[in-house]
Amino acid sequence: MPSHSYYPYRQQLLSSLILMVGLIWSGIANATTQCIAIAVYDKIKIEDSGHVYQWNQTPGISTSAISTNSTSSNKVEVKNDSIIETDVLVGAGGSTSTVVNVSDNGSIIGVQSVQLANETLPTSITAPNVGSSVGNRTYDNNDSVTISNNFEADELKIKDNAIVTISGDVTIVTNNKFKIEGNGQLILSAGATLTVYAGDNFEFKANSQANNNGDPADLMLYTTNGNDIKVESNSQVYAQIETVSSKLEVKNNGQFRGSFKGREFKVKDTASAYADYNACGTPVPPPPIVDYRFDECSFTGVAGDVIDQTGNFNASSNGMSSPVDESIINKSLDLSANNTSDWVTVPTSAVNGLDDFSVSVWFKTSVDKDQQELFHALGNDTEDDELEIYLKNDDTVVIKVRDNSQELGTSGGVVLSDDNWHHLALTRFDENVCLFIDSVKQECTSSSNSGVLSVTNANAVVIGQEQDSFGGSFTTDQNFEGLLDEFKLFNVRLSDSQVNSIYQNELVGNNYDGNPRDATQCEYICGLTPGKLNAVGIRIDGGGSNSQINTTTEALTIHAAWLNAASPGSGLIANGTYNVAASGSSTVDRIDFGGDTNAFAGTLPYPGI
Repeated sequence: MPSHSYYPYRQQLLSSLILMVGLIWSGIANATTQCIAIAVYDKIKIEDSGHVYQWNQTPGISTSAISTNSTSSNKVEVKNDSIIETDVLVGAGGSTSTVVNVSDNGSIIGVQSVQLANETLPTSITAPNVGSSVGNRTYDNNDSVTISNNFEADELKIKDNAIVTISGDVTIVTNNKFKIEGNGQLILSAGATLTVYAGDNFEFKANSQANNNGDPADLMLYTTNGNDIKVESNSQVYAQIETVSSKLEVKNNGQFRGSFKGREFKVKDTASAYADYNACGTPVPPPPIVDYRFDECSFTGVAGDVIDQTGNFNASSNGMSSPVDESIINKSLDLSANNTSDWVTVPTSAVNGLDDFSVSVWFKTSVDKDQQELFHALGNDTEDDELEIYLKNDDTVVIKVRDNSQELGTSGGVVLSDDNWHHLALTRFDENVCLFIDSVKQECTSSSNSGVLSVTNANAVVIGQEQDSFGGSFTTDQNFEGLLDEFKLFNVRLSDSQVNSIYQNELVGNNYDGNPRDATQCEYICGLTPGKLNAVGIRIDGGGSNSQINTTTEALTIHAAWLNAASPGSGLIANGTYNVAASGSSTVDRIDFGGDTNAFAGTLPYPGI
């Protein structure tokens, strides 16, 4: 029986007990979610008509905040007609009356409070290897260029009315300064992202624009040293900025929107900053359209026995052994045998019609060979690979989209076949595809095919084998040999931060969105004979020393005691504590408790499912 099933226990409880349990199981509704968009470990200073706002907040549901981890005096200063219109938090163990200083017509409209635990801030930032430096790179004098490839430069400048457009997912590393000035513009085309690592600092001045009115999550700026970041003189920057020890200063009518993590945050001289709820904290990924957890207690071979948690696309096991305990969360899909007789068939409709998409999956293998198939969806015929993903050797992932093949390499010493768990994510927008391993962006290409996937044959989509015919003609040269876990398919391109969020959440055993995952309880569910179960009635009208069941835990204890007593049809168990009577066989997966035999009321879900 699959582990996602519910295993109700029926109890006759006092109404107050039922209400209490209902509250515990249903959780708390309408709680306000707060995220810290601006977080520093030292000083926040807003002065000379500087203004800090919230952005994308929903009153009563979501708010953004700014914080310092400091508990020292006057580490938050608001003065000289300046305003903070968002919540302000000070360091854990501190006092707002000590840390916050509001003077000279300054004001804080939001709530002032103390952090329960200090915000986690970066302790080191390392730029990726994107190749040898191309030297200084300057765009000026009305230049208009499009950048679609990663590169390293000694210094990069955009100035004198130049316009630089980013297409696809691009990473730029500068050994020194990254600077936009003199009406220079940095524009991100639809669906594009830009990640910049600056070895010196960032400067935005003299009416420059960076991602103006775009999504701050699409422009990620990192400094690898402690030099200040400046947004000034009517410049506008919409970005997520992370540093180890830098100050972000917004001044002289400059405007910043997004999130910042670093040493110090300063807004002055009629400048403004917007703490963006959507750009701060840990971004919650959108819900997947397919969510295979592989947490089933066993596979039956019956159609639909691989459960999709969305309820839309249950898959089917073929020649599969039971899921194994070695996993990222609970259990995993065991494809470690080197054969062509084990695979998962995925419903065609899960893939057909997809345009932009993302794939997220964990894998573990010690096998190094030319092709290890993770996922394969055929199109109109067996020569049409609409979507195919496989590992090549120990350092490459191959993705085919609409029969266009792209090899994406790993970097930073990543070895795919080192017999460790790795998280793989692939994101696709139009012809742009990016590979992430363990949340780190490895390589992107803008040379894939765009357009909607067409997958119509009922047997066209397979996990674990490469097809030369629909749902068949597999070979051991191409099968995946290892373990898979937490396979998800999204109908959008995930952002870098959303990929990282999924990785971090699942790495610690939570669901992709950070919610806790209950343990799989196969010892209670799967040890029973499917379709036939003795239901047990526990009399509460006397006969035993205990005639009231108060908790689900106690109900489980009673059931264990009944089994230990060889499942008697009636009589006292547990040294006379309970008087029981078996109510015969049931085709409903449940155990009943309370009142006379079969006279029960109320239902509690089986815990952990």
